[in-house]
Amino acid sequence: ASFPNMLNAGLGGATGFTFETWIKPASLANGSPIDSYRNTIVDFSIQSANSVIAMYLREDGKIRFGGRSRNLDAFQDVVTATPVVTTDTWQHVAGVLDFTNKKIFLYLDGVLVASKEIGVNFANNTFATTAGGTKLIGASIGLNANHFFHGALEETRFWTTPRTQQEIQANMDYPVSTQPYLLAYWKYDNNMEDSSGYGFEGSIFGNASYGETFLSGLYIYVVPVYSEVYEDDYVELEIHVQGFQEPLRAYEISLSFDTDYLRLEDPGDIRP
Repeated sequence: ASFPNMLNAGLGGATGFTFETWIKPASLANGSPIDSYRNTIVDFSIQSANSVIAMYLREDGKIRFGGRSRNLDAFQDVVTATPVVTTDTWQHVAGVLDFTNKKIFLYLDGVLVASKEIGVNFANNTFATTAGGTKLIGASIGLNANHFFHGALEETRFWTTPRTQQEIQANMDYPVSTQPYLLAYWKYDNNMEDSSGYGFEGSIFGNASYGETFLSGLYIYVVPVYSEVYEDDYVELEIHVQGFQEPLRAYEISLSFDTDYLRLEDPGDIRP
């Protein structure tokens, strides 16, 4: 997927970047020399071929993540010591660049898997943007055929602040609303619309396609059974939901009833 360079306007002055998404790799990069084959998750550049923020899977499922605070910086990055990603499984990845405090963090399913807090050479305390560049998800900025992502992505978010581990854990399983520092938010609901409110719509190209729409709601009707219920009696309803395609996340259960069949003296009589 590609995105317009007007995204650059929202980058200037950021104290850091946070990129997060759900991934489900179909295969893992494995080649020699190292980095000659990659599963690129994101690669945003400015002005030239210098990546502002980049994340990709390396040999056998290691993750490399990093970026720059300005176009002239050397690429600052971290790499997981061992492979951490598996195929055919949904996993959440989040990378954090902290320009002000000169730190880099990488999380998998909300757990820290790599970090660098000493010797990070970000020249600026806030991001210095320039014109131009290429913004891609699922491919490297050079469009190298060996760097395409193989698999599925879901719920991709780009923040102009270094989010904490607690913030990542609290929101990774749930859709989020428009809020400060959320610069771009792509849900991939059969389109490349940006749900952040800033309108950074993208477009897909190559062999990319939208996956099946996941379950958004389920209604279960229970046929009433006529019986006599006495004070302090209770009825227990057990529901098993199975067989749905992953991911089944961020669900809620609500209950309504027909007053012709059930009357309550106190709404508190319904207990979860």
